Amino acid sequence: MQIVLTKDVPNLGKKGEVKNVKNGYFRNFLAPRAKAVRVTPKLMQQILEQQKQREKRREDMLAKAEELAERLQGMTITFSQKATPKGKLYAAINEKSIQAELEKHLEFDLDAHMVQLDGPIKEIGEFEVTIKLTEAVSAPVKVVVQKAE
Repeated sequence: MQIVLTKDVPNLGKKGEVKNVKNGYFRNFLAPRAKAVRVTPKLMQQILEQQKQREKRREDMLAKAEELAERLQGMTITFSQKATPKGKLYAAINEKSIQAELEKHLEFDLDAHMVQLDGPIKEIGEFEVTIKLTEAVSAPVKVVVQKAE
């Protein structure tokens, strides 16, 4: 029997996917829990239309991400922080501070989780940080930390 999942089902699939299952599995497990519905011709047409729209949105997002990656390429962000005479910072620079600085320069909203940082920056110097825009698109950004006077 062909069904469409209305919720994510472990070991079967994600919401919106079309699957073939046995009648009893649908009748006794999926249908009573409202996790799936039977496929009808009209429903199948709607599903195909939604998949086309989803694919178009994904392509648009990928194009925007690639454009943003070009803008990020070679960008340098500078922080001036108070530090000890040995070069250790009093306040570390983390993903959120890098994200906020990037948003000022780009005028584009980024999430802090897009900034790939092994750990907070705690000393003066130059660091390479990767900004992961999508699974396939990422861009390196140079972060320079100077001692504030």
